[in-house]
Amino acid sequence: MIGGSGFTYSVTAGALPSPLSLHPTTAQITGTPNASGVYFFEVTATNGVLTLSERYGITISTKPASAFNLWITYNGGAMPPANAITALTAAHARWEAIVTGDAGPAVTYPSSGLAGVCTLVTGSLLHGAFIEDVAILMGIGPIDGPNNTLARGGFCGFSRNPAPPATITGQMLLDQADASIASATYLQDVILHEIAHAFGIGTLWQS
Repeated sequence: MIGGSGFTYSVTAGALPSPLSLHPTTAQITGTPNASGVYFFEVTATNGVLTLSERYGITISTKPASAFNLWITYNGGAMPPANAITALTAAHARWEAIVTGDAGPAVTYPSSGLAGVCTLVTGSLLHGAFIEDVAILMGIGPIDGPNNTLARGGFCGFSRNPAPPATITGQMLLDQADASIASATYLQDVILHEIAHAFGIGTLWQS
């Protein structure tokens, strides 16, 4: 993130992974994280007249590139509530434990990224992105209100082409109303299920 002249920056919601820190005038994030997980935070910039806030997600992995690495990219909607972050971190760790082999060579997306390709969330953050092994685009927004469909997910954009094809990018949308009231245990099961669809189970792989 690049700072602008005259602005000050602060984390106003969520938290950076420890011990990362945000510089208040340059907006540079520095430090070396030491624990795996999925973290969400909001940065607010202000110059006393204008104020702008943006939300971000960071996935920290301590696994080597030769192992299976799963990245969660936050791409829109409200800040995930604490129960959803707990569930997502647990589901992320579970899938990295289930999949034990490297998915294939890393991929660098073209500058056009996934514009207009993903239907649940926008793929704009993946323009020119380097992916090793799989990225899940995640957002929180309205689906159908409380106590109905809690989430949707599936394959999105690009895939590697062995037999069967292997996902490079998936997408997942959590219902904003349900994410705020469901337990972390229940959400973890739902997110495990939706990431499975993003990998290709029941979408790319029908048999």
